[in-house]
Amino acid sequence: MSLLVYFEMDQVYAQLKRPWDALRVIQEMQNSYLRPNERTYGIIINGFIMAGKIENALLLIEQMKTEGVPPNLAVFNILIKGYAKASQPDGIDKV
Repeated sequence: MSLLVYFEMDQVYAQLKRPWDALRVIQEMQNSYLRPNERTYGIIINGFIMAGKIENALLLIEQMKTEGVPPNLAVFNILIKGYAKASQPDGIDKV
């Protein structure tokens, strides 16, 4: 499969609030020697936020860093909006 197909699959899973399925897509990408980028991770992080799983989103950011994919401004904005949506303003300090 192409990178675009994996990207689209991640988007659909995130919109359906099924970020764990999107993580499986990342594993498939890596098994196919394709590297997820900031945008791909951002989609899944947003999926965790939409599913109310902010802590999982934070763990995924740590995984990004471990894999050499630094989070960009868009990823941090997703987290900030997630904390605001969850009425957890103290969590913004974690970002």
